[in-house]
Amino acid sequence: NSGTPGAYRKATLQLFSPTGETLAFAKMADRPLSAVALATERRILEELEARLDGLTSGAKEVLRRAREEPDGVFRGVRGIFGSTSGRAKPSWQ
Repeated sequence: NSGTPGAYRKATLQLFSPTGETLAFAKMADRPLSAVALATERRILEELEARLDGLTSGAKEVLRRAREEPDGVFRGVRGIFGSTSGRAKPSWQ
């Protein structure tokens, strides 16, 4: 589990390829209040990604090219990651 112990705490999973490369991170809620918090985080991140809110013009261009050029140099880019705490900067992959 990650975060402060309590009713809102969520487990964070790190997913690896067979060669040990990090593929993704995922959060899992096992309590009612943590499930509500996780659903809220998801809605916020989906809205920010849809609006590209808070991203530089360069980050927006990378996301656009990843979407429109599936065989291009940015083909591995999947989306943005953020934090509802406001401390993390958006990044991709």
